[in-house]
Amino acid sequence: MKGIYNPPPLEGPHAAELTRIEDLSVTYDAREVPALAAFLTHDSAEVRAAALDGLVRLGSKEAAEPLRAASAKIKDPREAIAMLDAADYLELPPMPASMLRKRKESKASATPGPATSEPKKTTAVGGG
Repeated sequence: MKGIYNPPPLEGPHAAELTRIEDLSVTYDAREVPALAAFLTHDSAEVRAAALDGLVRLGSKEAAEPLRAASAKIKDPREAIAMLDAADYLELPPMPASMLRKRKESKASATPGPATSEPKKTTAVGGG
């Protein structure tokens, strides 16, 4: 179909799991959190990383609890920290509408500065 992106099929030993994670994460539906979270303790680091990315992409704060639970089961401390960081990120409060308006207004009223043509030349002090 024209206008629809169809990525090439994944290959490799975990292609089915990675495809499933991709399919779940692009629904942007919080009901998919348990299905994605099930991959957080998979034997493959590649699958775990994809699940983490998928949960962040899903964007649901309901993913924070399963991320914290999985982080306690992961042996690699870097992976565990990444899961905890993702949980913290997902629990951030939304930006207030007033702040969004101010950002939009400041961007609209900002005028571009003068273009710089050449770097300023400096002279050495004291000869040299």
